Amino acid sequence: IIYFYNLITKKKLKWKFIGYGTLFFIIFPLFMYLSIYLIFPNNRVVHTDTIPKVFLQQQKMYEYHSNLKEEHAFSSKWYTWPICYKPVWYYSEIYGINKRGTITGIGNIVIWWFGVISIFYLLYDIFKKKNKNSLYLIIIIMSLWLPYSLMPRIMFLYHYFPVTPFIVLATIKVMADLTTKYKTNWFIYLYILSAFTFFIAYYPVITGTTSSGDRINELELFKSWYF
Repeated sequence: IIYFYNLITKKKLKWKFIGYGTLFFIIFPLFMYLSIYLIFPNNRVVHTDTIPKVFLQQQKMYEYHSNLKEEHAFSSKWYTWPICYKPVWYYSEIYGINKRGTITGIGNIVIWWFGVISIFYLLYDIFKKKNKNSLYLIIIIMSLWLPYSLMPRIMFLYHYFPVTPFIVLATIKVMADLTTKYKTNWFIYLYILSAFTFFIAYYPVITGTTSSGDRINELELFKSWYF
């Protein structure tokens, strides 16, 4: 999207550049993707040792995901992911009286919630200041996130994880602009300290470290959080 957008805006829609873009961003990635099935053919549904079987595997994958109707206690809607509405509970084990270990897929809400603000800032920066860096970031974020809005099957918070590095970059953009405008960077240290504090506080529920049941329950800040 970014490559062809640049070709259009810079008026370089020549066959040479269109060919390069098609080769490097469409044909070559598709070739790599399909080749991996031939290199590692021992898949559960189809043994992908030939090209027709590779395409059969794609068909089976599509059929499974398009027809998946089952419900799950920790599934969540795509639009709830940025605020970490419902973490995914993976594992729990009792080790004694009021002692247990638990592993939960949860986002760092300091990073994720500020990421929501950063996304809105990118949109402001695009429409108000015509900033191309913000445009590139928002294209990447939306390309990784919005396609899930079209999927009928149940989904989970971890589908949003690939977006996280880019909301961090969006946050860096916000911090850089604030630093330039106000000539200070104390809020950067506050942000880092807050994110680190959340990580330390929730370390037991993301690693399975044995902790008291009361301590784990205290970390459930919202009714939709269950560890």
